[in-house]
Amino acid sequence: METQHNQRLTPNELLAHGQQLLSRKVASQPLLLTIGLNRSDQLQALARDPHANLVLGEIIKRISKRLRAEDRVATAAFDEIWILIANVPNEAVATTIATAFREALYVPIHIPLQNAQTLTAQLQPVIGGAWSRSSTVSIGGLLQGAWDARQLAAEREERLLVQCIGADDNA
Repeated sequence: METQHNQRLTPNELLAHGQQLLSRKVASQPLLLTIGLNRSDQLQALARDPHANLVLGEIIKRISKRLRAEDRVATAAFDEIWILIANVPNEAVATTIATAFREALYVPIHIPLQNAQTLTAQLQPVIGGAWSRSSTVSIGGLLQGAWDARQLAAEREERLLVQCIGADDNA
């Protein structure tokens, strides 16, 4: 099994890895999730407060616990995470995976500090995902589909939407 360090990539590395996964001729396709974190410590994160990095570290730790060896994660911005899940067989499984990440991120973050205080942050994640049955969809298409889904998800009560994009090659 790969280490957590190998699973955490830059956004460009994650997209390159996703394109490699898409080029394989297998029945299961990758799922790309974009997560808007909507952090309660957003101002501190924007100001690059050191405590904000502790929160981001906890977020990545929670995500990494749910990744398999072939899955990847990237920090796209202080308030945005991308997750690439390899080998997703269908849209129902893709939605279940996205829901599991949302539930993991809803739990408040409590980090003990050296001065006997506790740093607390709450996330209100909005998750958009894209998955495809088509072998002609590129990683750029998946990323655009995931961003579009996240925009739509922000308007929904469950704050989550996974879309199947592209034509089905088996239809």
